[in-house]
Amino acid sequence: PALELALVEESVVEGGVATLQATASDPLPLTWAWDFGDGTVDAVQSAQRQHRYVQDGSYVARVTVTALDGDSAQAEVLVTVSNGAPTVTLDAVQGREGSPVAFVARAADPGALDLLSYAWSFGDGQTATTDIPTVTHTYGNDGAYDVSVSVSDGTLSGNATARATVSNV
Repeated sequence: PALELALVEESVVEGGVATLQATASDPLPLTWAWDFGDGTVDAVQSAQRQHRYVQDGSYVARVTVTALDGDSAQAEVLVTVSNGAPTVTLDAVQGREGSPVAFVARAADPGALDLLSYAWSFGDGQTATTDIPTVTHTYGNDGAYDVSVSVSDGTLSGNATARATVSNV
């Protein structure tokens, strides 16, 4: 059989879906075998397949068609999956001067295997870096402080800011 394979999307971001379109011609019925290059294979009998790539990188997707008489053909296409930035939110908090104030960053990254790091600025000149989304900070004075967190997957970052209102003891 004659066979061609194309990537329908021009760009795929990690966590996103790529659509692969094969075109085959043979007078006999064909069977389809798909290998997406990331360890996932399937034998869905279709000339078009959608596949979710959970991590950025380059993947060689292949399709093999086999005719009823055993004649087969294989085609491949390079799928380049780009990194996606983390998203992050941070809620306003209240606390008392001299007591720890807890902050929680809610972060999500489209790359299922990306490890996240958190860079905190507490608005009083103090900073911290953690590999978990929670941190505490003790303020020496009452007041309103703009707290920010930058969440990085090692390449791209997402940022959030919230107000910490600290009351006098």
